[in-house]
Amino acid sequence: MASLFLQIEGLENEEAQKEARSLRQWLENDEDLDYDKIETVRKELAPDEAGGALEAVLAVVLGAPAVVHLVKSLQVFFREKTKTTNGQKLKIDITTPNGGKLKIDAQQMNRDTADLVREISALLQNPKASE
Repeated sequence: MASLFLQIEGLENEEAQKEARSLRQWLENDEDLDYDKIETVRKELAPDEAGGALEAVLAVVLGAPAVVHLVKSLQVFFREKTKTTNGQKLKIDITTPNGGKLKIDAQQMNRDTADLVREISALLQNPKASE
């Protein structure tokens, strides 16, 4: 199983959290996406803070074959979101636990599915390759 972190970027914190909740629900309802776990990440607390606010970050654990379905699901999610004002600014920052990174915006999501699958697969196989 591979782990990815999907972080909503380009929006104010409250709007980003809202979109992260929307993306989580979208991915959980995708019957073709074979995932092991999707959870919202809690923000690390400063020494003087109490409680843990939810971040606009999802932790997704999935098998390598599910990358194709993840990309397709993200493409449809972006297509729907670009119809809204916030959707025009929406970006997703994909990271691996080892520090590999890939940033995707709505225009990049409209690229060929195979290209995005290759990029995310490469990120999972060699986490530092996309930096």
